[in-house]
Amino acid sequence: MLLKLRYGTVQGYSSFRHCLAAFLSDATQHKVDPDELLITAGVSHGLDLACRLLASPGDAVLVEAPTYFLAGDILRQAGLTLVPVPTCDEGLDVDALEVMLQQQQCPRPKLLYTIPIHNNPAGTTIPLAKRQQLLRLAHKHDFTIVADEVYQLLSFPGSPEPPPPLKVVEQQMLQQGLLDGLASSSSSSSNSSQNANGSSVSNGAGGTSGSQPQGGERVVSMGSFSKIMAPGMRLGEMPRCSFQQPLGGYFVWVQLPQEVCAEELLQLAEAKHRVRFVPGRACQGLRHMARLSFSFYRPDELQQGMARLAAALDDYLAGERAEH
Repeated sequence: MLLKLRYGTVQGYSSFRHCLAAFLSDATQHKVDPDELLITAGVSHGLDLACRLLASPGDAVLVEAPTYFLAGDILRQAGLTLVPVPTCDEGLDVDALEVMLQQQQCPRPKLLYTIPIHNNPAGTTIPLAKRQQLLRLAHKHDFTIVADEVYQLLSFPGSPEPPPPLKVVEQQMLQQGLLDGLASSSSSSSNSSQNANGSSVSNGAGGTSGSQPQGGERVVSMGSFSKIMAPGMRLGEMPRCSFQQPLGGYFVWVQLPQEVCAEELLQLAEAKHRVRFVPGRACQGLRHMARLSFSFYRPDELQQGMARLAAALDDYLAGERAEH
């Protein structure tokens, strides 16, 4: 046996990967191979690795808008050009994407980044039929889907059964001969491949994917152990605002009155009412949108937080602003 005198395996501690693969296989009802898992320091780290391995500076990456508020910086730091894709009540607007890809002025994408289930920040989930349509587009136009699926196991009790992870849907479609188009060229290795820094990425349904997608596959899936195991809870109504009721995940995407600037409201809410949120524009959303997280606090604390935010909104609409 060859002894490698180093910190450990590049993909992560073997025993942990086997335990995680068994957990994910049981939780998703789809077999996960431990050799297709890569342990990273969170999804942001995994996204950075995927971008640097699967794309080159100057390449275009399709990004749903709104999206995870740190994703834009990660993609730009990898030298990629962000191309926003509209969203709807079902998450990424796949019909709009198909129209975009048919237009000559649309740059040829190398990657598409999506949060397909219990989206951060919008809380939406892409249904199965739209996932299949998205996969057909990826194979036809030869781009890789980076699926940020950290909320896959965070559906609320009583909610409809969520669609399988995108990686699983792709594998099923490949087995049934339902995917045509360009085969994977630069990403055709069946083994874990390493970049110049010794990092690797491979396929995995539910864990951060850790090698380049195998021949014919166009999905890299990412997951988060901490988010999978953490609780979610429902959020009560916020007066004078509208939102889509989330069916799982961590967040609710709130539409404030259109005259509200969320950044200004945040300043007032933090200074006077001691409550914070993420403004919509931080997530590439509109100025009157806000992302609220309900995953950490107890129900009584959430009720107190919503009361404070409602009071801040009342003050804002009455003309009050935070002092600078």
